[in-house]
Amino acid sequence: MDRVIHLEVPATWSDAKRRELVSSEASSGEWEGDVSKIAPQFFTEVYKRELGRQAAEKAGCTHFMSMDADEFYLAEQLVAAKRHILEHRLAATACRMRLYFKLPTCELQPLDDVNAVPFIVELRPGRHFRLAVPSPLLLDPTRKCSDTGPIVLLPRELVEMHHMTFVRKDVRSKLTNVSNRANYRADVDAFVAQFHRWLPGDPVIHPHPAIGRLFTHTVDVPNRFNVDLFDLCAACSSPLDLQRCAGCRWTRYCSEEHQREHWPLHRHQCFAYRQIELDQQTEA
Repeated sequence: MDRVIHLEVPATWSDAKRRELVSSEASSGEWEGDVSKIAPQFFTEVYKRELGRQAAEKAGCTHFMSMDADEFYLAEQLVAAKRHILEHRLAATACRMRLYFKLPTCELQPLDDVNAVPFIVELRPGRHFRLAVPSPLLLDPTRKCSDTGPIVLLPRELVEMHHMTFVRKDVRSKLTNVSNRANYRADVDAFVAQFHRWLPGDPVIHPHPAIGRLFTHTVDVPNRFNVDLFDLCAACSSPLDLQRCAGCRWTRYCSEEHQREHWPLHRHQCFAYRQIELDQQTEA
């Protein structure tokens, strides 16, 4: 069953609605004890996920999984994890992540064994998405359900989430719309400029100071999910009459004029993409 739910975000979040969406068990240390001080985007995220959970429950589903558009799972791991959850009757689960940066073939290393992401939760009456549900695991506070008991962390060899969080053309949009943006660097313009200059093999950069310290380098990996950021003209974002750059064979343009105009920005990346392609051919 496919269903699209059109999200209508309230213009303002009243204190009463805020208190409804915050877990009754949340510690005041997580939100300073004053719901009016919690950034509104956190309530939007919880509200969005709760609408999806309600729709799944109404459709007669037994379990629910919250995902964003930049999150991926290997099909065979997802099947195995679902089987494991049913066999062990797990009410709520989480898993570790693999993070990618700028390109779907560029993975941050070492693996992050600090943070985890909520995975599959069993649907039951009275079980709702709530903000800041207590958990010993370091998890997204907008993705946890109330009344699940302990959240079981599944091992990496069973399932991992592949997070393309910084694999995007418009990184500025990411930084200005992320729900916990208060934890990110304030100098968005400076980071965007760094991001555009950054090439695989360069020292790791990251706009979140704490998360950035987890990684020391990147490695080249296969494009496991066939993510393609180059299906629009790099100069004007037109999807029509696209031709690949003859040098790197990745970046696309709708005209020779736009390719010439974009060359000063593309030059360094073009050489880097060529090297990635050569390395992958050598490994194959």
